[in-house]
Amino acid sequence: MPVVQLQRIRVSCLTLAAAVLAVSPASMDAQTGSRNEVLRRRALWHASIVEPTHADSGALVRRVDAGSRADRAGLRVGDRLLALNGTALSGADAFWPAFRSIRGGDSVRARVLRARTGSPSEAIEIRFVVDSVPHEQIAGTTVTYDAVRSSRGYLVRTVVTRPATATAARLPAILFIPWLSCDVVEKPDPGNDGFAHMMRDVAARSGMVFMRVEKPGLGDSQGPDCRFAGLDDELAAYRAALAALRARPDVDPSRIVLLGGSIGGALAPVVAAESPDGIAGVISVGGFTRTWYEHMLDIERSRLTLSGQAPPVVNASMRGMARLYTAYLMDRRTPADVIAANADLRPLWVDEPRHQYGRPAAYYQAVQALDVEGAWATLASRGIPALVAWGEYDWIMSRAEAERAVEIVNTIRPGSATLTVLPRTAHGLMTFTSLAAAFANRAPVYDGLPGHVITRWLSDLFPAR
Repeated sequence: MPVVQLQRIRVSCLTLAAAVLAVSPASMDAQTGSRNEVLRRRALWHASIVEPTHADSGALVRRVDAGSRADRAGLRVGDRLLALNGTALSGADAFWPAFRSIRGGDSVRARVLRARTGSPSEAIEIRFVVDSVPHEQIAGTTVTYDAVRSSRGYLVRTVVTRPATATAARLPAILFIPWLSCDVVEKPDPGNDGFAHMMRDVAARSGMVFMRVEKPGLGDSQGPDCRFAGLDDELAAYRAALAALRARPDVDPSRIVLLGGSIGGALAPVVAAESPDGIAGVISVGGFTRTWYEHMLDIERSRLTLSGQAPPVVNASMRGMARLYTAYLMDRRTPADVIAANADLRPLWVDEPRHQYGRPAAYYQAVQALDVEGAWATLASRGIPALVAWGEYDWIMSRAEAERAVEIVNTIRPGSATLTVLPRTAHGLMTFTSLAAAFANRAPVYDGLPGHVITRWLSDLFPAR
């Protein structure tokens, strides 16, 4: 999972992943749920490129895969991309839409600034064709690429796995609702991405149909660029995916489970409570339950403490954080506007003026308005069981969030919710030797427990027939 761990919640690492993905039949790319449209595949650049840090810096090339088309065209480590196909890369807001508009098979015309030892930097032009990201494969499953159209009018990519040896006409099914960041759900090469490992485990071992849906404006999906998309755009995609999953002829619509990770662990009960018919269970992994305001104060305190700040400094900072987040989330002002009116709060804000963790301020203001506790109560009143998993070293989402979800469900329907604490596990589902190592993302290891816990709970929920 490409993630910047420090001070970020499932945030895209700002690199253009060059992972080599497993190939599945090209014919599966054509069917999108629309008679006249197809979703073209995202581009595989075979390079790691970091977004511009300011308007005239260009996007820095950190890696180029040897022998790739980009390499053969002359792209080099240390180059700075100034423009793509005539679009100036003047900061992150220009860079990401320009990059994501390029699809596999497109010709790229890149204006590059190259440093030269002992000489002025040289601006050159490089042309090459980008590859398409191949489809992924998961052992023991059939992988199908499709699409659904949300109520916002966008076609969004779905990736569905089904056990290759399944004989039942209709199977129970899982819909995965992802994290906060602009990070794709296609995970053919898990690397150090614990959520990717977990999803592959569930797809391969659950014996269920497993659907993932790509956010609008991300990966193959249509819609506003993820960096600017709102919460309503995402929720519309998840609702459309749930409707499509229920309608599949190979799915038992009375046995559907919503599985959410990180912020998806809060959105899963919200989506399930809106349309609970046929929902047989909800799984929340590293989600929040209380208000986003309370969560953000928790994470800021954790960040300051784990960064080594002295207790008096932490307490003084938290007084300012409370003021900052009240104005930002409740009064619905951008961080830039809050800081402009309160200069003493400027040292407390470590992110962009109008974005946080790569998403716009309005996104979090909409999250603040969610009633996650009410959603859990609705599900409990209908007798829908829940599994809530939390990592012992998760400094991003506190244990209080997991415990609150379980408390709500079990108060209404005793024994319906299970809290599982994953030993030594951080927010991204990788394990570490200590909390300090988790904060620093030092030597992560996936131990298989998240996938095991989820598939075991699912097997108890749906005993073999």
